[in-house]
Amino acid sequence: MAETVFEIMVALMWSDGALTTPEVERGRAAARVMQVRPRRGGAFGAIAEGALPFPEIDFASLDASHRQLAYAAAAWVDQGSAQPSERRTGFMRALQTRLALADQADALLELVRAVNREHDDPQAAFVALVLALIPVEPMSPRLD
Repeated sequence: MAETVFEIMVALMWSDGALTTPEVERGRAAARVMQVRPRRGGAFGAIAEGALPFPEIDFASLDASHRQLAYAAAAWVDQGSAQPSERRTGFMRALQTRLALADQADALLELVRAVNREHDDPQAAFVALVLALIPVEPMSPRLD
């Protein structure tokens, strides 16, 4: 799951044909938080190497909450870029459709804006996204 979310983020980064420093910083922060092991080497190498073709991304590995995280993570990277791009906007629309999130996209974008307002540090911001979107199972106390 983490690798798929990461590959979606990389695809967004490259969707306009260029990388920016804030995108790379956010991608690396997310990779650290998720402890990603990209199938193409380390996180920075995978980012620099470029995006996987959309059909090669394992969307089927994502459950509902991970689809939300993938979309929010891509939007978070997108909002870190100084320049809006028609190609990125098109990518986000295609991703929304592929992840079947049409009815949730606006709420996810609002969450991303709130996280951006609250956190300057990319790693803290990504942790906030994960905590907001991924359910955590309560732990039972061990009775030894």
